[in-house]
Amino acid sequence: MGSAKMTRSNNLSALQLASITVAVLLQCTSSFSFTTTPLLKTRVPRLKLRGDVPAVTSPTASKNGMSMLLNYDQSYSMKSRQKIGRIEVESTHLDFKTQTLITDSTDEQQPHIVAQQQIRDRFPNEQKEKTRQLDQELHDHIGDVDQAFTSAKAIYKELTYGEARDTMTQEEKDAKLMLAMKLMDQVFESDFAQVRNKQYAGVTDLRAVTNVTCMRPKNVDQQVEACLFDDDLLKMDLEEGRVCAGGCCSEAGSRVKLSNVISEAECNEMISLSDSLMFDNADSFAGQKQNLPLQLSAAAADIDFHLLYLRLIERMRRTVAHEYGLPLDSVSPRQTFVSRIVSTEAKDLYKILHVDECSTPAYHYSCVLYLSDRNSFTGGEFVFCDPNSNGARPKEEVGVEQLSEKGSGWDLKPFSPEQGNAMMFSSGWENYHYVEEVHSGSRYAVPIFFTTENVEMEHAFADGDALSRARALYDMGIAPTTYEGFLHFKAQWARFFAPI
Repeated sequence: MGSAKMTRSNNLSALQLASITVAVLLQCTSSFSFTTTPLLKTRVPRLKLRGDVPAVTSPTASKNGMSMLLNYDQSYSMKSRQKIGRIEVESTHLDFKTQTLITDSTDEQQPHIVAQQQIRDRFPNEQKEKTRQLDQELHDHIGDVDQAFTSAKAIYKELTYGEARDTMTQEEKDAKLMLAMKLMDQVFESDFAQVRNKQYAGVTDLRAVTNVTCMRPKNVDQQVEACLFDDDLLKMDLEEGRVCAGGCCSEAGSRVKLSNVISEAECNEMISLSDSLMFDNADSFAGQKQNLPLQLSAAAADIDFHLLYLRLIERMRRTVAHEYGLPLDSVSPRQTFVSRIVSTEAKDLYKILHVDECSTPAYHYSCVLYLSDRNSFTGGEFVFCDPNSNGARPKEEVGVEQLSEKGSGWDLKPFSPEQGNAMMFSSGWENYHYVEEVHSGSRYAVPIFFTTENVEMEHAFADGDALSRARALYDMGIAPTTYEGFLHFKAQWARFFAPI
């Protein structure tokens, strides 16, 4: 596959603007590559995104509710289908899995309140004091970590669009790359240490788990590639077990809610920076529902945004591996994006029932980071759908619209998001879900889909060669010059960010 080099300049020429536009339009072709320009002060032109990948709307699509998506990353196989009456067309996956809260309570009205109170009631005072002291120690340490992160960003900015970048010797550049990489390593280690010591330290109300039995389709070979949604998905015959195509998943199925895993400042910065790359017009279709994938975060070359995005992904990659007992070097992000949904009267944007692993077989573990203040929007609840034994109607007669009816054979478990929380869950058929309508405001979240699939490819750097790793990290992951290089970086994420 051919490649086009990305240029680095402080100003966008008309030709460069055109190259960005053409690259987005051609993103699904086999010869796709992208050209973009990192900027210090000027934002890259707003890219018209939709679905879980950038999209081009068919001239005939806007009025009848149909649209055609162009796949940004051809490495993700996609079984798309048009659907009259749906604004969405099935893509590599949907972004409708962004709101949830997990508890052990069976109370259907306010399960999170009941469960949290039960935890607090059995939480010893001495443990509370220990946790308070730990919080203070971690707070004192965070300043050092944030300083390291700020320093790393400053170095990468200097290398990307600083005035002296063209006059640096290779030796000077290598020294800066090594320092920036070591700073990022420190940040990643400290971030996960904070999660481990807070959310996983003994009895705590910062982690709530619901265990579920892993499920998969019967006749796996015939049905696992079906990529079904809505009513078709409900009619699938299931059995216990995992599919985990090409991967090494554990047998544990669950839904895990972690509180305060991202700071308010991180949430607000992600919203602000991603907004600058999205549509302004909330009245337009793309303004109502829009995603900014990691691929375009790299292409935009906004170092502040891209490094913060990478930091959050790595924090959750280590947390998912820890939660499910997986070797860290087996877990990598397959797809992720910043999701923004603005309240709209287009009801067909909502309530698309799906299973992540059914949408894309390589999605093995799902994670969602909640960015929005809960007071900034209404609606948007995430709903898990669990089968029960009380179904009074044949399966063939129950569709998505009947799920809430008595005797449907399904229990709906809605959960509300809170800013700074993370939700993790196994991606199989044990976790059917959809999102409810956003009634007002805007909801921001970051879904991340992790895979344990082993992809064989040439290594970007030799084991133990720190300088080669630092160079490859910058050239392929931080400020990539080719699309192929970025895909290579993402596929080898676990090698680039192995614990020090």
